[in-house]
Amino acid sequence: MNIEINIANLIAQGVKHIYNQDITPAELTVQPTKKEFEGDFTLVTFALTKLLRKKPEERNRRGFRRIC
Repeated sequence: MNIEINIANLIAQGVKHIYNQDITPAELTVQPTKKEFEGDFTLVTFALTKLLRKKPEERNRRGFRRIC
């Protein structure tokens, strides 16, 4: 199993815990971070906007800072 899959699994568990929403790791996009940014991997969060019913700014401020 590669690290992107491991990260997606952990994020799916975090979404369930924080938002009480089920999401499969396959629905998440984890990719290597572009060289001009800090970090090794990036979670693309736009697909989660509809599921979580939150604007990206709200969603990123509340939960994803705690998950990652």
